Amino acid sequence: MNFSYIKNKKQKEKIDKIKKVGKAIVITCVALYLLTCIFMVVREFRLLEGQTTSKKGGVSVAMARDLTNEEKIRQISRQECFEWEDYLIRLAYCENDTLNPERKNDKDNHPFWSIDRGVFMINDYWHAEVSDECAYDLRCSTLWAIKRINSGYQHEWVCNKLIK
Repeated sequence: MNFSYIKNKKQKEKIDKIKKVGKAIVITCVALYLLTCIFMVVREFRLLEGQTTSKKGGVSVAMARDLTNEEKIRQISRQECFEWEDYLIRLAYCENDTLNPERKNDKDNHPFWSIDRGVFMINDYWHAEVSDECAYDLRCSTLWAIKRINSGYQHEWVCNKLIK
């Protein structure tokens, strides 16, 4: 009896099975990649929630709405792969309940003449390295806050104790 034929046949069957599994994995990966891309596009244009429509040539076209400041902060946080997104949002709301990037506070500060600026109330005395342009810019101030938190300086915010 020729056992090499059986051995070769079994090896061929194993190889065929591996090829089929490999093709299935490739197809699954491509499908997941495409779904991820579609999800990211939909999320970026905010078509899942708060969409409005307009008629163009008799066809309804979904229009993206503007993101809220909270959504912008979350988006920046995700782009930076920031681990504590919810903490960042709680901090922002605690410091500036309207999330208004143009807001400033000049009352009860130390020193008394200093000013807290922007969504994260960045003090112009203690953080003179942060320009007014950055402090009042949502993206720039969020990136700065993320950097400070990642560096272990979240204790600098009075609200840190309140939101832990």
